[in-house]
Amino acid sequence: MVRVGQALASLALFVPKFWDAFVNPLVVSISVRSTNRFGKRRPYLLVGGIGTSVAFVLLFSAPVFSSTTVTALYVTAIFTVAMTAYAVFCVPWSAMPAEMTHDYHERTRLTSVRMVLLTVGILAGGALAPAIAGKHGSRGSYALMGLVVAVLMPGSFLPALWGTRRALSTPPPSGPPPPLRPHSAVSPGP
Repeated sequence: MVRVGQALASLALFVPKFWDAFVNPLVVSISVRSTNRFGKRRPYLLVGGIGTSVAFVLLFSAPVFSSTTVTALYVTAIFTVAMTAYAVFCVPWSAMPAEMTHDYHERTRLTSVRMVLLTVGILAGGALAPAIAGKHGSRGSYALMGLVVAVLMPGSFLPALWGTRRALSTPPPSGPPPPLRPHSAVSPGP
């Protein structure tokens, strides 16, 4: 548990979310052009899953700093790393059904199963985390909660990695990549 003022806490939450708007298109651009013998998107599931787990532990076991500003900067930095790692996992994972099959109904089934499992995981984590941290959690109980949830995270990303080992994949686009313009979705074109 870290104690910072509302303005610093808001900033610690805003900066990583703002960064996420830029990192997602970057991950798309990188993963769509990736060539790897394990699949163009599958390695990102492993790297992003491990990175998210590690960042989760670091986020909930923040060291004690003498300054609330330094504490807020630590949380901001680690939360930004966590958002980046999650984007490295989630963006390729979300794109895979469209590349795995050209059949609309099969893509719908794949996406439905993913969403049901995601919902179950979120609900389980939402119940488990407070059960471990307690009603008035201490720094130690939050650190334990972060560690337990991080240890359970491979239970979600490893089956996704294993389950896609024989998945089809469309070839990467040919030619130079288009310019990266993450703001183009929210601003009018030329």
